[in-house]
Amino acid sequence: MTALESEIETEPLEDKELLIEVCKALVDEPQKIHIEELNKDTPYSILLIFAAPEDRGKLIGMKGETIRLIREIFSRIAARENRRIFIEVSDPKRMPTFPRIMERIMNPSSEIDTDENDEAIERSVED
Repeated sequence: MTALESEIETEPLEDKELLIEVCKALVDEPQKIHIEELNKDTPYSILLIFAAPEDRGKLIGMKGETIRLIREIFSRIAARENRRIFIEVSDPKRMPTFPRIMERIMNPSSEIDTDENDEAIERSVED
């Protein structure tokens, strides 16, 4: 460990804190980013992202690519600790998020396609 590394050594960020920082870097109104964490002390965590309506599309990205990459990174981090993590961008116009997440938890082998829903949100944000 170098002298610089020992000086700036800090505790790793919790999932929620790290996700907040990632989301704030992607949006125009970072002060409106809010994360709700459910099931924190279980083998699976659920993180719901709340953002300004104009920023939800930025978090989702073209064809859901941005949120897919965020999920992938956080899933790999959680897997190192034998955990699972589910991340959703909350949108009042969309079907309730919690039932979708529970379906993914209860049926981990089933492929639940969220791209179609994510594309619908992109279109509504652009309008």
